Amino acid sequence: MGTQTKKIMIALLFASLAYALMIVFYTPQQSSMVALVVLMVALWTNEGLPLAVVSLLPILLFPAFGIVALEKVTLNYAILCSKRTKPSF
Repeated sequence: MGTQTKKIMIALLFASLAYALMIVFYTPQQSSMVALVVLMVALWTNEGLPLAVVSLLPILLFPAFGIVALEKVTLNYAILCSKRTKPSF
């Protein structure tokens, strides 16, 4: 197993543990949100995936887990892009 695969597996393990711990105290939707955030932080910090890929994961994962609608997630990306492209006078 390659180094990259090990890093991804570690991130998935952390996310699974986070979900298992949070499901005791929170709803499944809230527990999924915590687990996904832990997954993305773990992938980002251990460089399991490039930062550009990790930054796009919410677009796929949040709607898939029923946390936020796709329109609301992509709206946040559109707002960020429009703020960066406006020239400042």
